[in-house]
Amino acid sequence: MRGTIRIPGFLLLGISMAAISGGTVQESTSAPAISWHKDYNAAVGQARAEGRPLLIDFWATWCPPCREMEAKLWARPDVAVLAAKYVCVRVDVDQERALANRFRADSLPTVVFTDPWGTEIARRQGFGDPLDYIPLIRDLPGDLSPLAGQYERLAQNGHDLAALLDIARFYYRKQLFHTSREFYERALEEKAVQADPDVRADILTAIGWNLLKSGDSRGARKRFERCLKEIPVHPGVEVTLYGLLRAQIATGDRAEAEETLQRMRAANPKSPLVEQARIDLAAGELAGR
Repeated sequence: MRGTIRIPGFLLLGISMAAISGGTVQESTSAPAISWHKDYNAAVGQARAEGRPLLIDFWATWCPPCREMEAKLWARPDVAVLAAKYVCVRVDVDQERALANRFRADSLPTVVFTDPWGTEIARRQGFGDPLDYIPLIRDLPGDLSPLAGQYERLAQNGHDLAALLDIARFYYRKQLFHTSREFYERALEEKAVQADPDVRADILTAIGWNLLKSGDSRGARKRFERCLKEIPVHPGVEVTLYGLLRAQIATGDRAEAEETLQRMRAANPKSPLVEQARIDLAAGELAGR
């Protein structure tokens, strides 16, 4: 993204610009429309109490793109309205190096969106155009309170499979596919999943769909193929096969997609996914002409 500044090595070592220059760095207060927290821990407490996501803006006074971002994004009244659903935190990397390292804010500006329990759900780096940010700020979910119980259970038992799957499904419904996949991957490692092939197949299929939805067709294909190799017969096999077909179409492997359609017909000829797969194949053929 345009307007990105790498943080100098001496700052990564914890030496501030104030120490280099001998002066005192003053934080900008030019965005009164947004209520910025300065204390990250206090912001997390509020976010958990209210079930709201956090918007964390990593910046520095010596960063020109940060100043441009302040003027062209954060100072906009419409952005302030959109940002009201978040608990907003401004982090000066000179003062909060450990926090910047924790969230991998190694270039500026960096904006990280998390849920109240510290799980990253999105990020953007650099600044060139407000439209790089506004749709994301607008579209991310503002109410994460349904996850409070699941995270509480995970805090008590990090191997709570039902909680992991509930969080994964929640984020899939919210179209946050990378975050959903993170929790499905964690669930996949649980001993209970290793012992239950049907549940394992469901999770592998779900990971494949997360990859497909996020644009990684080749990665999705590998997961669907792995599922079908390890658990060739399971209750949701037609969903796995349909995902594989969609991935094959996306990677241009039409002949293999035709074979997958035949496998779908053999597995369940009356499934509505069979007709949808046929339509998808026809659409892919037309698009390739």
